[in-house]
Amino acid sequence: MAATSSSVPKISNNVNATITNTQNILPSDKFSEADIREITALGFSREQVIFELRRFNGDKTQATAALFAKSLTF
Repeated sequence: MAATSSSVPKISNNVNATITNTQNILPSDKFSEADIREITALGFSREQVIFELRRFNGDKTQATAALFAKSLTF
């Protein structure tokens, strides 16, 4: 039996919100645009840099180390 459109739950598309949050600095972030530029200059994407800076509470050294560690292939 096929579901009718009224019985199918609607899923909101939060992809744009997620993209925005990984590309922009939030008021709660403990790092600056200059910090992002400094690490992206090493060759990492803005999204990767922001993710790691948030993960390490703005600690540039730890974020950079994590990015380099993730970039290694064995």
